[in-house]
Amino acid sequence: MIVRAAGLVLVGLALSCQPELPKPVNLSEVTRSYRSREYKRVLDRWTRSGRITKTFDMVLDASATFKSWDFRQAYIARFVEAYKISGRERDTMSDRELSDARQTYEVFFSAATSKYEWTDFSEKNSIWRVKLLDDKQREVRPIEIKRVKDPHAHLETFFPYVQMFSKQYLIRFPQTLDGQPLLTPDTKYFVLRFAGPLGTLDLRWSAEGAGEAPAAEREED
Repeated sequence: MIVRAAGLVLVGLALSCQPELPKPVNLSEVTRSYRSREYKRVLDRWTRSGRITKTFDMVLDASATFKSWDFRQAYIARFVEAYKISGRERDTMSDRELSDARQTYEVFFSAATSKYEWTDFSEKNSIWRVKLLDDKQREVRPIEIKRVKDPHAHLETFFPYVQMFSKQYLIRFPQTLDGQPLLTPDTKYFVLRFAGPLGTLDLRWSAEGAGEAPAAEREED
C-alpha cells in the first residue's frame, strides 16, 4: 500500500509539472476594454515559442506574437499607460491599429541562433522560408519581413521574451488566398512555419469560434 501510495504521489507530481497548454485564440473582431495590467495575459495567449536543436546545438530559438485585433487592444492599453499619451493620441493609435489588423496578418517575432548569420530572415538569400498555414494546409508567403530596431527597453517592456542578443522582426502576410480569407471564425488552428536546411519549426495557435472571450479568462476589478 505504501509503494502504491508513493507511486500515486509521483504520478501526481509528474502531471502537475506538465506545461499548461496555451488557451485557444479568438479570431473575431470583438471590441474589448482591456486594462494595462491585463496585457501580459493577452500577450501570452497570442504568443508561441519553440526551438530547433541539432546534435545538442541550438539552431533556432524563436518566440512569435500574432498581432490580432484582440492583442492590439491590450497593446494599446499597455502603451497608453507606459507613455501616458492623451485621449486624442490614443484614438489615433487605436484607429491605426485596427486599420493595420484589417489589411494584413502581422507577426512580431524574436529569434536567437548559435551563429549570427543564421538570423538572416529579412535577407533575400535567407536560409529560412517563412509561411502561414491554416488548418486545411493552405499557405501564404510573407509580403514583407522587416527588421525591428526599436530600443531594447521598449521591446522588453512589450515583448519580455526578447533576448539581449536576439534579432526582432515584423512579418506581414496577405489575408486572402485565391480571393478567399485565409483565417476565418471557423478556422480550427493556424501555423507559423520556419523551414530551411537546418530544420523546421512550427508555431501553432489553436482557434475557437467567433464571439466573446470565455468569462473565465476575464480579469475581475
